[in-house]
Amino acid sequence: MKKILLLLAILISNYHLYAQNKNAVNSIGIIGGLAQYNGDLGQGFYNGTTKGFGGLGYSRYINGHFDFVFNATIGRWGYEEEKKTKFDTRMMQANIHFRVKLINSDEHKLVPYIFAGAGIADYSDYTLKTVSDIKIDNPYGNGTDVFIPYGLGLQLQLTEKFNLSFQETFGYTDHDRRDGEERQNNESFLLHTIGLSFNFGGEKDADKDGVKDSKDNCPNTPVGIKVDEKGCPLDKDGDLVYDYQDSCKEVKGTIALLGCPDKDGDGIGDKEDKCPDEAGTVATNGCPDKDGDGIVDNQDHCPDVIGSRANNGCPDRDEDGVVDVDDSCPDQKGTELMHGCADTDGDGIADNTDKCPDEKGLASNNGCPEMKANTQFGNLLFETAKFNIKPSHYSSLNKVVKILKENPSYRLKIEGHTDNAGKDDLNITISQKRAEAAMNYLSKKGIDLTRMEAKGFGNTQPVESNDTETGKAKNRRVELKIIQ
Repeated sequence: MKKILLLLAILISNYHLYAQNKNAVNSIGIIGGLAQYNGDLGQGFYNGTTKGFGGLGYSRYINGHFDFVFNATIGRWGYEEEKKTKFDTRMMQANIHFRVKLINSDEHKLVPYIFAGAGIADYSDYTLKTVSDIKIDNPYGNGTDVFIPYGLGLQLQLTEKFNLSFQETFGYTDHDRRDGEERQNNESFLLHTIGLSFNFGGEKDADKDGVKDSKDNCPNTPVGIKVDEKGCPLDKDGDLVYDYQDSCKEVKGTIALLGCPDKDGDGIGDKEDKCPDEAGTVATNGCPDKDGDGIVDNQDHCPDVIGSRANNGCPDRDEDGVVDVDDSCPDQKGTELMHGCADTDGDGIADNTDKCPDEKGLASNNGCPEMKANTQFGNLLFETAKFNIKPSHYSSLNKVVKILKENPSYRLKIEGHTDNAGKDDLNITISQKRAEAAMNYLSKKGIDLTRMEAKGFGNTQPVESNDTETGKAKNRRVELKIIQ
């Protein structure tokens, strides 16, 4: 029996030392304390003689509530009291038992427990004496007993490596003669034990998250972070950003934005994005600015053209205060009244539509002064029955040439007239030839025939009375009328 106990002690002492938990499942330690007798010589624990012992213990972690335990001790055991027989023996015991932890040792440092198991106790160097110290022979003093250990204890985790334990072990043996008495009260003992253990073994858990490194998909998780069964931090929204790093834990987001969403994909999180449904820029707080003028599109009146803030994002090339989109003359400085165009002659008609931009005119006449017949040139007068142009009329005709050349859109109406001398048919012919004579002159001066119309009216439209020679002279005429 002694050899068996010694062998077990040697085996236990050869374990390497590490921290015990669900990943460091072994623990070895030293134990010591006091042993008390209970039997026929004295009834009741905590009242009898105490003797010291020491030994080694080993435990194997099963889970947070169960451990397998082996321990072996050597020490003295006996009973001494006046007026009674007394005995003393060296007791070596070894037992195995299962420890039931009343709270989860993975979550608490101070753990109460109960236990029960089986063991053997070997007695040697036995003496039995009377009250007068006379030795008594007891053939049953030395030997080996089977006993049942059970009890309770308290374990305290001092550090990751060390545990301190306090334990009360009750052992009931299968013999009733070790104390020299046989009264149908088998011997039993009580071990008051204190132990210091060092934990070791099992797989490492580098990040101390409770998942062995061999099964840990995230072996470098910071200490204290909750993990899943694979050892990775929790990711509630499934966006591949762990909750402890996720700024938006409840909403699926992007890794670049620390777990926050970016619906428009512009790199600005929806929480900071002023326009979360449209891609924008950092400079515009997430809103789009297509023309890049610094004015966001939803405030830019001209979102496709670079403009100024003063003009709500619209350009004004000629800087006349009328933006190009509203400016009828965007490259020429004008006025708001003229829709951005100039009015050089101040007649209220913009230069771009004014046929006479340097001369005040009428809107009804496209910005030109009203052209009345014979106001800028006199009537062409003729001798009776004649239709040739007199040199004295050249100046008037040349004025007409100048006006028509300066105004390509103008047309000319040429009307020929006679006095009442002669027959009507002849007068129509003469008046037509007079009008055509004026038209031919103008044509030779470069005026296109398509811009002129010549017609004779005979004596049907007199301007004076034909009763006098003076009146007849004024009626023999050609009138030139500008058509705009």
